[in-house]
Amino acid sequence: RPAPTSFPQLRPRMMFSVWAMAGAMPNRPAPSPTYTAVGSVDGGGVCPHCTSPCRKLARHLRLCPKLSELDEMRRLPFYAHNANLGSDEVLAPLDFEIDPSQRIAPPDIELVQRIIQMHESLVGTIRVEPLLPDAARSDASFAELSLAGFEKERHRVQCEKIVQQLALLGVVGTGRCHVEIGAGSAGLTLALATHDESHADSHLMLDQYQPRKKHDQQLRELGARFARHKIGLEHLGLRELQHLRAGEGEALTVVSKHLCGEAADFALRAVARCSKPVDAFTLASCCHHRCEWLSYPNRGLFERAGFSRADFGRICRMSSWAVNAPEQDRAVAGPDGEVLRAADGRELRSQELGRLGKELLDFGRVLYLRGVGYDAWIAEYVRHDVTPENRLLVARPAAGRGS
Repeated sequence: RPAPTSFPQLRPRMMFSVWAMAGAMPNRPAPSPTYTAVGSVDGGGVCPHCTSPCRKLARHLRLCPKLSELDEMRRLPFYAHNANLGSDEVLAPLDFEIDPSQRIAPPDIELVQRIIQMHESLVGTIRVEPLLPDAARSDASFAELSLAGFEKERHRVQCEKIVQQLALLGVVGTGRCHVEIGAGSAGLTLALATHDESHADSHLMLDQYQPRKKHDQQLRELGARFARHKIGLEHLGLRELQHLRAGEGEALTVVSKHLCGEAADFALRAVARCSKPVDAFTLASCCHHRCEWLSYPNRGLFERAGFSRADFGRICRMSSWAVNAPEQDRAVAGPDGEVLRAADGRELRSQELGRLGKELLDFGRVLYLRGVGYDAWIAEYVRHDVTPENRLLVARPAAGRGS
């Protein structure tokens, strides 16, 4: 669009703003810098750390706040570069794009049948504990709460029930270091510190982001011993952290309320790298549609069942159906439009198929933990109306493998 020629009705300062928005300024040609990831002939470029376009890339790199954060993270004694990423094999591109935001293509009956068969073969080998008696009762009348009140209350309930599971394992208030990964505002750490009236435990909160609303001040008021660090879970060296805390006479527990997709798999790999099993591990998994083939720790389980990488991607995407609203639950139809049916003749519903996909992914995680020295199981820790993602992975050292 050509630049305007005159604005007689505007003051000089407003004239400057309008010229700038039009892409040119008086007596100066419109700039046309070439921004590339590696810089350009005029010194401009896109910062590889914060992705900001810069006119003087070299100068920006000396001052980039993201780069200083990365340097600070690399100086942490428990930083282990890409230790939990998984396989580094080069994969051929898929014949379709795995994008969680896109509509899921209709599954074929052969894939659905293999999902059901695999689930039936595993469901009897995985322990799934039901709700605890007090968790089955109503903790709050959620229907009477506002939206903001509902979110606050349901997070409080989830944190309290995870702490209750940890208390059953006997690791609360016993002088251990609780490492909350993906800590966010640290609501789970606050619930742990509140339960530990003697303040015998210490707390370490790890996340790749620093949230604005966090519970650090409340932790100080409680007198809790805690520290917070920024680190990506793919770089988390729990083995190194375990050695550091062992020197201070503290054993580790690893806790998390919700870790999305492959972040949960990074956490599993970090736990598996430890020189000896941590005293307790709890993880409320969610967002299974964001799992990735390379980072998933038990790919062999799916490969032995005949699933390819493309099949795994479709299972992950279908798992999102499990948390659809009730009015979105529908009969699943194949590519030809025919409704798919189970072995007993009933129609397959989308929520049921999504739930099977989620359980398969969590079953594989439980079996992976068992293979690295843990007694692992799944617990239903809150009611479905609190959150549909109400399954908690729980693990403790297997007999003879404890610390």
